[in-house]
Amino acid sequence: MHTRLTALEQKWEATIFKEYHPDAEEQYNSICDMEAMCTECEDRDARLDVIDIQLFHALNPKSCNRTTWEQVPKIMGKQGDFVAEGKLDGERSSVGGSGRGAGDAEARWRQRSANYELGKSGSGGGGFRAEWWSRSRKDASHLYGESMEDVLCECVREDVTSLLLDGEMMVVDLETGRYLPFGENRSLKDFGTSMRHCFVAFDLLLYNGRSMTGATLAERSELLRKAVRTKQHALTLIERFEVGERGAGATTAVMRQLDVMMSRGLEGVVFKSLSSKYDPGSRDKSWIKLKPDFVDGMGDTLDLLILGGYYGEGRRRSGAVSTFLMGVRAPPEAAKRVGGAAHPLFYPFCKVGTGYSLPQLRELRERLMPVSHEWKNSRRPAHLCHWEPSKRDDIPDYWFEPEASVVLELTAFEIITPSESFLPANYTLRFPRVKRVRYDKGWEGAETFERVVELFKECDGRLSANKRRAEEIAASRASAGPAAKKRAAGVAPTVGVPWHLKLSADLANTAVECYALDGVVAVVKGTLSRRPGVETQIKRLGGKVHKNMTSLTTHLVDAPGAEVLAEVERARRGGGSFEVVTAAWVDECSRVHARVTLEPRYVRHVSEATREQIEAIMDEWGDNYTIAADPESLVDSMRLVREQRSAGGNCGDSPLAREAHVADALRDLDDETAVALRTRYAMLRGVVAYVPRGSVALRLRLRLLGAQTVDEPSADSTHAVLSASTSADERQRLRDKFTEDRVRDGRPSCGRHIVSDRWLAECERRGQREPEAQEDAWFGDRVGIRDRAL
Repeated sequence: MHTRLTALEQKWEATIFKEYHPDAEEQYNSICDMEAMCTECEDRDARLDVIDIQLFHALNPKSCNRTTWEQVPKIMGKQGDFVAEGKLDGERSSVGGSGRGAGDAEARWRQRSANYELGKSGSGGGGFRAEWWSRSRKDASHLYGESMEDVLCECVREDVTSLLLDGEMMVVDLETGRYLPFGENRSLKDFGTSMRHCFVAFDLLLYNGRSMTGATLAERSELLRKAVRTKQHALTLIERFEVGERGAGATTAVMRQLDVMMSRGLEGVVFKSLSSKYDPGSRDKSWIKLKPDFVDGMGDTLDLLILGGYYGEGRRRSGAVSTFLMGVRAPPEAAKRVGGAAHPLFYPFCKVGTGYSLPQLRELRERLMPVSHEWKNSRRPAHLCHWEPSKRDDIPDYWFEPEASVVLELTAFEIITPSESFLPANYTLRFPRVKRVRYDKGWEGAETFERVVELFKECDGRLSANKRRAEEIAASRASAGPAAKKRAAGVAPTVGVPWHLKLSADLANTAVECYALDGVVAVVKGTLSRRPGVETQIKRLGGKVHKNMTSLTTHLVDAPGAEVLAEVERARRGGGSFEVVTAAWVDECSRVHARVTLEPRYVRHVSEATREQIEAIMDEWGDNYTIAADPESLVDSMRLVREQRSAGGNCGDSPLAREAHVADALRDLDDETAVALRTRYAMLRGVVAYVPRGSVALRLRLRLLGAQTVDEPSADSTHAVLSASTSADERQRLRDKFTEDRVRDGRPSCGRHIVSDRWLAECERRGQREPEAQEDAWFGDRVGIRDRAL
């Protein structure tokens, strides 16, 4: 019965275990053998004397907990010293094995080896024989046994008779030294000569027949280093960094570790208490993972259009559409392949089913179902560019008309390719979730396919760390956050109300009537008599009202002119972005019970993205290009002109032109404060570095220090940062290319530097920009060490 259960049904077993025997769940997690567990726990009244892992049995591995980045130093600090290690993007695996002299374990392996066919003829009794298991407790020996047998024989020390290691199975490209993305951990026969398996061990669970699960992480780590030798690109130990900071600096130190791991091209960071025990199957807070997609502000987002819907699962979502098929606007050439489509062309791109609340989901259903059509495989919609679902669960239940559909802003860990499920796009998102619903955007506001490809190349697919450094976010939050307020003694805190949200009694009791302003987080300024009414309108329309400006703010309403520049500059320094609008915009949204498109008469300052949208549909005075003017719109446009003239300006002083002046002022401020901004992480500001494609970690390290990176050498490049193994001929070819570009553009042929990643490492070590003069020395050349700046 157990083998036929689904993953969800197997979770119910925990309840059954508790009823069967008090020790049943712990025993099963240790050996993952249902029959053996039932036998050993047959007498419910007899508690087991020993519950421990066994060699050549799968185990349910210990997992990482998850929390907010602000809570990590608080939780880990209470447990004493803790360390940080990279979160690898591979296949969680365990390997248990024995060598000569292992007694019963050796005999057991001989009995089972015929089933797995691991041994090579000649590996003999002196070899180290092993079984591999995945985190889902499936035997993986047929995948890794052949490629890793010789590695284990070489790396497991001679005095080790048996051991059990927990770690991550990776695939490494021997030519670049980089780990391949998740999903490449296939059998050896699928690899070329330049790729091989590499096991990264991070825990020792059994040593010479003795279980180590009760020992601390510090003790297990020390014994792990004694038990195995490392071999580059074959078997390595996870690198750990002690996080020594406490108190106010702990949060910054935690986020700095995330930056370090991302600069190495890893998935994130894991924090582990050195006093933690290894409890199979547990997910306690002694191990905590932190990834960039857990941190708002680190990654880019994508605005995608809902193309189709799928019936949901579960008690609250079943019986109605709950998961959505998302798409990007198709490139112009798609029109040549698709003729006579009745709707705008889109490429299906991904599916998303998380990130929105049930009220948001109900609002989406109400908007989409009136424009829905039942999906029929025999008549697939032409505007999806011949998309053909490759799997049964990819077939939507409905498709929606794009012109009346809704845009969702999505976050994700990365863009991946190829994707057979989403052809012809051939790209999709990994771990997508909805950040907010964009009722303010039409189908024209969805991302283009070209933009997705450009973003993939820019960050090698990693959306989650393509925007801001984690340490920068921590520093800005520390400087912007208000002091904690003392609570009245004996008064319970208000549940669900953040520190920055102080509602009046009337606003707190205001009911939500619709979700037209869903996703809006507004701070209302203006006169005291007018402010409560505007706040109430925003609350009724589904928006949120905050007392003070924070990184979450999306709209500033009725701010006096003197405050606009100051607030915009403060947000820019913190990496935030928001719109400054008049109360008239809120009034109009309230009148029509929908989010009204922003236009010049409603704005005092807009973000760059919003300004581009406004300019695409109307002129600087609010005259729409596609909608016939009516008396009301003409009155508004002429009012804007009169206001400009009464101020003694010219026709360039429209609201959008004033926004351009604000941008110019911000640039001037940036120049004036450049010296103050020269921190360790701005030492390479002004450097435009050419980095060969594929060197993702190198590219991230440069950007963390303030440099700009490009994919191709050009006349604007100041540096070429290459691998230290780059040949002298290749470097000379690049010098010739630089000189040719500069001469063609009429620029001086000097000021160019070709250096290796050793120069970057030296800059990082010394905390300052190092001279590039002896360029050949950075590549290890023994002769010709001289200034080669071109």
